Amino acid sequence: MSLLQARGITLDIAGTSILNNVNLTLGNGELLGLIGPNGAGKSSLLRILAGLPGNASGSILLDGVELKKIKMKERARRIAYLAQDNSVHWPLLVERLVELGRLPHLDNWQQPSAKDLEVIDRVMQQTDVEQLRQRVFDTLSGGEAMRVLLARALAAEPSILLADEPVAALDPAHQLDVMALLQEHCDSGGSAVVVLHDLALASHYCHRLQLLSGGRTLAAGTPNEVLTEEILKKVYGISLRPGFDNPKDAITLPWEPSTG
Repeated sequence: MSLLQARGITLDIAGTSILNNVNLTLGNGELLGLIGPNGAGKSSLLRILAGLPGNASGSILLDGVELKKIKMKERARRIAYLAQDNSVHWPLLVERLVELGRLPHLDNWQQPSAKDLEVIDRVMQQTDVEQLRQRVFDTLSGGEAMRVLLARALAAEPSILLADEPVAALDPAHQLDVMALLQEHCDSGGSAVVVLHDLALASHYCHRLQLLSGGRTLAAGTPNEVLTEEILKKVYGISLRPGFDNPKDAITLPWEPSTG
């Protein structure tokens, strides 16, 4: 049975079809990449998977149970959502903001325990934001802010991480770091759905891809099954590099983390 499942998701906004009968499955330990052109409905689908309010029809199941029937605090322990918009409406210190990720594990007014503080320290190190601890969030660059928000999401220790373009504002090294973190999360028993525009990162790191176009699923499967010459030309108006029959080989990742 799938860990997370979406059935027949349909969303219309002001008479415009955003999503049309979209299905999605996410298994244990799986890193699923949502790809597609701008306006395909990827961010909308991710919000619906997170259980955020909206007017969509269809159903979301978590371990076979309808998401709307699961208590909010339990949902927050199981599913963390990292939005594309990295705004925070209060001038919080970075350390305090990351600490908020532990709230689903705390009772009302309960102070973080030693274990909670250990988790906070660990995720700040993993996301390379420890040196930003005493900075006020709204003084950070876009890339720094995204890494801090990723740390907050990871602090919840969720089984499912939903991330909307988490690498868009990052430099190449931190892009690789974030994708490696998502991969590590899945390798250690978690699962993740990540919206990506970078097809090289998607093909290199994701176990499966689901390509949306015009609010529908146009293709789903392994990177080689989805990133074909025919699909790339139809959806993006691009072609594979000459001399490559294997899509994953043609869409190369031109760099890797430095060991020196």
